[in-house]
Amino acid sequence: MTGKDILRTVQHILRDKGIDISIEQFNRYYALANEELKRTVYGLVGDPSGFETEGQIKDELHPFISSTSLYPTAGLVNLPVDYWHKITATVADSGVEIKFVTSEEALRKNNNSITAPSLKYPIAELTASKLKVYPTSIDEIDFVYLKIGNKPSVSTKLENGIMVYDTVNSTEPNFNKDKFIDLIRIIVSYLSVPISPEQVLSYMEQKNERVSK
Repeated sequence: MTGKDILRTVQHILRDKGIDISIEQFNRYYALANEELKRTVYGLVGDPSGFETEGQIKDELHPFISSTSLYPTAGLVNLPVDYWHKITATVADSGVEIKFVTSEEALRKNNNSITAPSLKYPIAELTASKLKVYPTSIDEIDFVYLKIGNKPSVSTKLENGIMVYDTVNSTEPNFNKDKFIDLIRIIVSYLSVPISPEQVLSYMEQKNERVSK
């Protein structure tokens, strides 16, 4: 299943309601639905009740998980350009986990000799597009995070006088295929067409039956 299947199923559902959708409209809703589904599955970024710890990671997160090495200078380093949300950070040479704290907590800990960060109990705070780690002597971090992911879109091309799906210039979503039904439901909801997962599956099966004949 690809973006082509999402597009055709959406078109099939909407045509039954007397609604036509252009590729441009579809791509706009496709990208919006992708972001909405991310928020629905993962919760709001920054919500402490969301997926702050590794133990809370679900299967749906796997396509978005990425890792890299960060090299702080005086405790400060840029976050990856595709960064969306933190998962874990550890000191590279020791494997000690770095605890994420707020800026207020970092200030409070740094100003208290008892709670001051150390190589045994390091901390980090996120400031805009940067990660600030304490103690500042840490010079390498193993960083695991959720990436922004693809902005899905569908492109078509003329082939033998027929418009066909352009696999080269189309961008597939990062979601596992079991989430495609949710993407379809969200897209058609933007056009005030409520539909259940079972109904979406029925439309997809009808489409497959027509293709196989």
